[in-house]
Amino acid sequence: LMWVVGNEWNYNKLYTQTMDPHDALRLVGEVARLIKGLDPGRPVATVYGMLPEKAQLEALAHVDVWGIIAYTGVSFGALFKSWAKLSGKP
Repeated sequence: LMWVVGNEWNYNKLYTQTMDPHDALRLVGEVARLIKGLDPGRPVATVYGMLPEKAQLEALAHVDVWGIIAYTGVSFGALFKSWAKLSGKP
């Protein structure tokens, strides 16, 4: 059992037309930190569209598990290798 904060928030900007991706990143990070403070025994996950950049991973250090939604067709291609280069997190 874990908490999940945001689903493809880099695309939907947390379902508002006025929030830019940097604000969405900040908000996901803030919520992840709050959850970790209130429930430190459970992992916190987020779901991202495609692969995040290294700076986004660093900004979301409180996120334990990353869900990646990849629209790559019938193959994952090098997705798993690319993720392994970015992060050791699941």
